[in-house]
Amino acid sequence: MISLELIYVLMGAMLLGVALVNAQDRRYTNAVFWGLYALTFLVGSYLPNAVSGVLVVGMVVVASRLAKAPPRARPPPPERKALDAGATSSSCPRSRFPCLPCSARSVSSQSLFTASHWSMRAK
Repeated sequence: MISLELIYVLMGAMLLGVALVNAQDRRYTNAVFWGLYALTFLVGSYLPNAVSGVLVVGMVVVASRLAKAPPRARPPPPERKALDAGATSSSCPRSRFPCLPCSARSVSSQSLFTASHWSMRAK
C-alpha cells in the first residue's frame, strides 16, 4: 500500500529536480525557493514545527524578492524578427495563426472547407 510518507518523498524529489534545473539555468533565487519547498516535503515530518515555520517564512522572503526582481531582457527569437520585419499595415495576424486565411478572397471554392476536397474518389 502506498503511504502518505512515500507521496511526500516523491513530491520532494520532484521539487528538488525543479530546484536543480533552476540552478543549472543560473536562476538561483528560484532554485532557493524550490529547494526550500522540496526540503519541507522531504524532511518536514522529521523537523520540529518551529523549523518548518522558519522554512516557510524563508520561502516567503525569497518569493517577495522574486516579485521585485526586474525581468530579464531576452532578445526576440530570429523567426520573430523575420516576421516583424515583413509585417506591414495591411498584413493580417498570419504569423500567429498560419492556418487561417487573411481574407475572404483567399478562401476559394476549392478550399479545404468544401465537400469535394474531402471526397474519397480519385481526381
